Amino acid sequence: MSTRFFVFNKVKKDETKRLKEAKSIPETRKILAEIFDDYISTFKEKETTVDFNYKKEIILDLFYNTVFYAESKAYNEEKTSCLLELIYRVFRTSIEKILTFEKSFELAKEYLLRHALFRPPHSIMVFSLDDIKDITDFLINNFLRNYSLYMKCFAPFIDYEIGTFTMYKSRFPPVMSLSDGEIVDKDDYTVLDQYNKDKEIKLTREEILEIMKGESIHNIPEWKKQEIIQKFLEQERQAKIDRVLKKELEKLHEKFLKKVQEQDEWFNEKLASLKPKK
Repeated sequence: MSTRFFVFNKVKKDETKRLKEAKSIPETRKILAEIFDDYISTFKEKETTVDFNYKKEIILDLFYNTVFYAESKAYNEEKTSCLLELIYRVFRTSIEKILTFEKSFELAKEYLLRHALFRPPHSIMVFSLDDIKDITDFLINNFLRNYSLYMKCFAPFIDYEIGTFTMYKSRFPPVMSLSDGEIVDKDDYTVLDQYNKDKEIKLTREEILEIMKGESIHNIPEWKKQEIIQKFLEQERQAKIDRVLKKELEKLHEKFLKKVQEQDEWFNEKLASLKPKK
């Protein structure tokens, strides 16, 4: 599971085509079972026949819902293959590493951004901004909404044995005094580049905007200007996507809480209207 990009990786092009041409639910689920057989079969040796069948059906339900969603959005083969593997990787990693709800969502967001920005070799553009908003909605209302149930079904039980030990067995060496130090320019030492505000550009936002307008006073080669502008635009797009994801998540969370509250109120009204039998 080390491949960076998901298009036609786990779900090959011919398999994606078969999924899109499938005529029935059983046929679609059969194809999915073949695609993910190597993962599903890992549960067979660890579980009873009944438990294994339950887990297999749960996994296939999740993948079938993903294919159904992709079809409802008229996704092409590239997007369908990418989304299906994205859900698979988030699910598998979350279960194997026993991630919290928040970390699982962060992982899904990382995978989405990896396929939403044109910045090879770091990311490629498969999904648009609207796609990301819709997929985030799909994730929250399907996989993440039932996240605690998935964890209870698939996460193994772990027993911890806690013991004590001596952390420090000897005294620390004396600390050097700051008065013996001297001020240095961090740009003169490559080892300190990781602490620079931007080790590749080293320009403020205003200076970059001046470069884009052709008004910069800096003597920068044309190829470097284009590189700076390209990176700046990608950073702006990623920042915009982050803002949209955060806003959409807050809206969806509020909507979800409202639905739950309405259901509780309806249930309480029905409960209050019941009369005890004489």
